[in-house]
Amino acid sequence: MSKQKDSTREEQTQEIILGRSDLPAGWLHIDALDMEAQGIARRPDGKVVFVEGALPFEMVTANVHRKKNNWEAGVVTAIHRESSQRVRPGCPHFGQCASGRETARPRRQFVALGQSQARELTAAHGRS
Repeated sequence: MSKQKDSTREEQTQEIILGRSDLPAGWLHIDALDMEAQGIARRPDGKVVFVEGALPFEMVTANVHRKKNNWEAGVVTAIHRESSQRVRPGCPHFGQCASGRETARPRRQFVALGQSQARELTAAHGRS
């Protein structure tokens, strides 16, 4: 393979690892959920963004309210592409009170999240 092809492949791999460069400015692609059920995205420069109210595979914009050197935290302001896992709340007062706060996320998603985090913690401590 030529050096040019190798460098192009490395650049594409770096884009995948660091963040999606094909999105419009300000948009985030949510890759996963953290232990607090916040969406996890990466900016093109590699900075991690935790987004409250986002689900995996959604494309969103967020209002960032906390910035650190390696990460940011924010809240969804717009969902540009909705996850197939998103569930519409049945209550017309959803979001106005604490009741039913997590009803937009299916139970099986929380079970899968817990199992994934348990595997990661077990692997981190040398147990499998």
